[in-house]
Amino acid sequence: MPGVTDLENGVRCVYMTLTHCWVVFTLENGTGGLGGGVHCENLTNSIVSNCIIISNVAYYGGGVSGGTVNDSLIASNSAWSKPEAFT
Repeated sequence: MPGVTDLENGVRCVYMTLTHCWVVFTLENGTGGLGGGVHCENLTNSIVSNCIIISNVAYYGGGVSGGTVNDSLIASNSAWSKPEAFT
């Protein structure tokens, strides 16, 4: 993960709480401890659909952490501990 030195204080693209649905977004170049592209606090009721989640970096879940992802592209994300998508 070249150029990334501070995952805890980085800025992720989206932090979802409670019940939300994100549709047709590009989530790119985010960083964070959990989910560089998107972190879903509510594991069962947060939905990401028809999104492009690329080039994000995190400790867990480089592209996505938690929630449900439907019909989306998750690619070229990096995670130090867990894979691109982590729930």
